[in-house]
Amino acid sequence: LAAQAHRLGDCRKAVPLLQRFEAEYPDSPRMEEGLMLRGECLHELGGHRLAADSFTELARRYPKSKRLRDALFKKGLALHEAGDFEGSAAAMKAVGGTDSLAADAAYNTVLSDLKAKDNARAMAGLEHFVKNFPHHPRTGWAYFKVGELREASGRHAAAALAYSKAAENRGQALFNMGRCYEKLRKTALAKEAYESLR
Repeated sequence: LAAQAHRLGDCRKAVPLLQRFEAEYPDSPRMEEGLMLRGECLHELGGHRLAADSFTELARRYPKSKRLRDALFKKGLALHEAGDFEGSAAAMKAVGGTDSLAADAAYNTVLSDLKAKDNARAMAGLEHFVKNFPHHPRTGWAYFKVGELREASGRHAAAALAYSKAAENRGQALFNMGRCYEKLRKTALAKEAYESLR
């Protein structure tokens, strides 16, 4: 009944059914599925901390589960929504791998580190992201953020290089690149960047 309610999008009905199932059948072979469903429903209902607890319990009880990486990813999303950006980044990093889920986890790690205002970790995460997942839809955005962080730390040449690869915010990236070249006293390159705005 809980799984059916979940499929129908009725999470308010599904959560108490799942909680009753967990209390009555703690050793059920479907407990792993139940924890995943409860976490998903709680997250959907806005109970982000409780959702994260469900995913944490799944990871603790079933460390070799095929659902483990998905659970860690969803835990990261829930903690981000709850405002626990450090916890979110840690969960996302634990996803591991090299597939599309890993790419999305790497991207979300950066978002959480930026929210936490941890620029050093954000920079490391951004550089990891653009190096390992160059074809991800948000790579252009990531290069722009790399440029901003490098420029803020006075690394103007490295910032200009990052801005040159920024596919998102292209106009602002070109302007920032020109500004970096001006600071490096590379007038011709600055002029070229500014003229590209036309």
